Amino acid sequence: MDASFKLTRQEILAAHAAGAEAIVALIEDLVERFTASSEQQQQRNEQQQQRIVALERELQELKTDSHDSGKPPSRDSFERKQEKRKSSRRERTGKRPGGQPEHQGATLCQSEQPDSITVHAVDECCCGRSLVDEPVADYECRQVFDVPPMQMQVTEHRAERKCCPD
Repeated sequence: MDASFKLTRQEILAAHAAGAEAIVALIEDLVERFTASSEQQQQRNEQQQQRIVALERELQELKTDSHDSGKPPSRDSFERKQEKRKSSRRERTGKRPGGQPEHQGATLCQSEQPDSITVHAVDECCCGRSLVDEPVADYECRQVFDVPPMQMQVTEHRAERKCCPD
């Protein structure tokens, strides 16, 4: 309850002692305060209702995406994109992602003349014994095929200018 409506025991007894007119004046004052407070509350409720309507409209705009509005796809919300991923129309095959066992793979053949060779030396055995002085028995080779970095090529074009002797 609002503090403006509270009366102390002494205020009520004082109005009673003053007579009927004092009690009527006290009640009329309380009714005025209550009416003013009720009007303020009504205005607050109307403002909040308008704000709720505006927020709901804004939320509805967020729910629209590039398929049901004039928005570009880059303006689609993150949540909407997640919903689209979940609701794929593609039927499940039951297969795991990636290469399937029956698929024949294709790899690059090892080059006879690689551009560079890096030797990874073994210095000690897993038991801790040094292998530095032991001869190399064999190599396990793997090749990595890298695309060389692109280099900019600058070409200058020159057009001749000549003066006619005539």
